[in-house]
Parts: sequence; structure tokens; C-alpha cells
Amino acid sequence: MKKLVFQFRKFEKAQILPIVAIGMVAIIGLAAILLDGGVLLANRRSAQAAADAGALAGARLICQHASAETIEAEALKYAVDLNKADPSTTASYDPSTRLVTVVAQMEQNSWFAKIFDQDKLTAKASASAGCYYPSVASYALPLAFYYQTPPIKAAAADCGTDGTCALVNWDFSTLMNTLTATSLTNLPLDNIYIIGDKTKVCEKGTGAIVCAEMRANASGGNRQWIDLSKVADTSNLQKVIRDGLKRPLYTPAWINASPGAVTSVFKGDNFQNLAKVPGYENYLARLVNVPLFTDYCPIVGSCSKIVSGDRLEYLVNYNQPAYRLAGFAPFVVTCVTMSSKCEFGNCIPASAPSNTTGKPQCPAYLASNPTSQEKNAIEGYFVDGLPADVYTWGTEGVDAGIYNISLSD
Repeated sequence: MKKLVFQFRKFEKAQILPIVAIGMVAIIGLAAILLDGGVLLANRRSAQAAADAGALAGARLICQHASAETIEAEALKYAVDLNKADPSTTASYDPSTRLVTVVAQMEQNSWFAKIFDQDKLTAKASASAGCYYPSVASYALPLAFYYQTPPIKAAAADCGTDGTCALVNWDFSTLMNTLTATSLTNLPLDNIYIIGDKTKVCEKGTGAIVCAEMRANASGGNRQWIDLSKVADTSNLQKVIRDGLKRPLYTPAWINASPGAVTSVFKGDNFQNLAKVPGYENYLARLVNVPLFTDYCPIVGSCSKIVSGDRLEYLVNYNQPAYRLAGFAPFVVTCVTMSSKCEFGNCIPASAPSNTTGKPQCPAYLASNPTSQEKNAIEGYFVDGLPADVYTWGTEGVDAGIYNISLSD
């Protein structure tokens, strides 16, 4: 019987060295991935933050109609100077899309990647942002306000020689801080608006600003109640003020006028029951959205001003007058007058030396000669500089100085 014989060869010396060499390369590669890759990811996040900050800063100046050079310089300032992006970062503004784009770059020396001839780790990120005007609202006063109306102190209005004006807007924080630190008899009235029963349209030609009565002006005046029955419970306008809209109102859209004085709208409890202004709960003011109109038609069914894209589903009667709502503007209500008496807000007492009417009065009402002023009126200020408003959004509204700044990608 044959025996099985096993023969063992001796392993040759130094065979482990290639394995160690390969292992070291793998370990170094893994270290490069972990350390340098981690640095690259961190730089990528920093680059994205810098690009976002730069784009949003540039977009803010788009809203202010700044030049392309100014917009780009502001974007680079925020990306490079304030967020430490590399000087090779670029910013560009495209006037056709109204977007500013920032391509931020972060560069850092590598650790282990130098072994593979990668001395620098470069991360890039881009962001684009634009200036948008609100075009959708879920809460709005049931009226239309002409978007180029100056305030009651017309001499201070922002009006051009072409006959058009712009809404005069306060920065929200500046306004509220000013109001809370100022006595009632010294409130800033130069940029205050009055929304009342006596509707007028104000405009500026080559000379002084002229106010013509609504019935004599084809544009339809600067204020009118509107029929929101397709989106709200309009059994009375008080409900619309207090409860808001059942579904959002999208613009641009044509809305029927609802002519005539609606005295109940000016009752103080309509505004007293609205949410208080965050941060200023002890001050008698309320923040509301005012629909803005750009055109008016005596008979909307035969109106040539209706353009492609205008919404018509809110119309109740095609044979009645209608306004073309094209956006919304936040409005701080500071006082409400009903039947020539202050109903809500910053009422100057009847006992005040400056008040000779015998009734509590709103400051602007009193300062504007109450013998010829509105018997019923809402007064306050259009504002911008607000934080994100949960009641308005959208990107296609009219430019009324109120805007949203948002990243587009």
C-alpha cells in the first residue's frame, strides 16, 4: 500500500513587502478620501452658503432698481468679503430674467492628495436669486387701491414727470419703531394714506399733483370696494375683513366693482379682532393686505384692456364695471374713522388741545381738515422690509415697492 507523502515548499523571504506596499497605498488613498474628501465636502457647503448669501444680497438691490454693476458688486461683497469665498468667485446679473447668479469657489491646500499631484482642493457652488412681487393672497381687504397713488401729503410723493407716481413705502421696522416712539400729535403724516368713501385719483403732470374726482376720471379713482364673492363669504364685507378668503386670490385678475359707501367696513371691531402685529402687540395697529389695481373697465365684457393671461373666473357680471387686480401691498392700519369719529387705533382724545371737533379723531383725519375729509376712512402706511408673509406669495405681481426675495435654484 502506497503512502501519501505531502511535500511542503518553503516560502520565499520578503514576499510580504508587496502586500504591505499595496496596503499602504490603499490606506493613504482611504485617508485622502476621509480627510481631503471631508474638507472638500465642508468647502462645498461653505461655497454654497456664500453663493446663496451673495445671490440674495444682489436680488435685494434688483428690487431697488440698482444698476447691474451695483448688483454684482453687492453680491460679491456678501459672497467674498462676508462669507470668505475665494476672490475667483463671480457674480453676474441678467436683466432679461431679473436674476443675479453667483458662482462661489473655495480653495484649500490638500493633505494626503498631494501624493496624487492634487495640491489644491477646489469646491464650487452656484446660486441664482431674483426679486419677485406678490401675486397671490389668502387674506386681503375687500377693496382695490390704485397702485400709483401718492399719499395725502402729495408734495412728498414719489412722482415722475410722466404723470405716474409710486406707492410710498416705509421700511416696516423703521415705521413701527417710529410710531411707538412718537406722540399721537406728532406722528409722521407725510407718507400716510387715507382709504375712504371720497375716492379720488391723484397724478402728477409737468407741474403740481392733481386730484380729480373718480366720476370724472376714466381710470376709476384710487379706491373701490370689489366683489370677492367667488373667493369669500361676502354676505357682508365685515366678514371678509375678519375671516379672510375661503380660497386664495390669484392675480392678474378682473374683479367686479361693488360701488357705494359701506359704512360697516369702518367699525372698529373689524380691526380690533384682527391679529396683532408681531413684536408690537401693545401698539394699536394691524397689518393687512391691500389688493392693487392697474386698470379699470366700465363694462368688462367689452373691454379691450383684458390681455392674455388675465384671470376672468372671479367675475360675477360681465356687464358691470371691473378692476384689473395685479398684486398686493402690505398696509399697516393705524387708525379707523367712522361717521367722523375715531373707531380704532391711535385716537386723539376729544379733550386734546389740538382737537376742536368734540370727538376722538384719527391723526391724519384731523390734520387733513376734517370739514372736507372722509367721514369714514382707514388710515395707515404701506410698508416693505417685512419678513416672509404667510398670507401672500407668488412671483408675478405688480411692482408697488413690495417684494419677495427668493432663490430660483
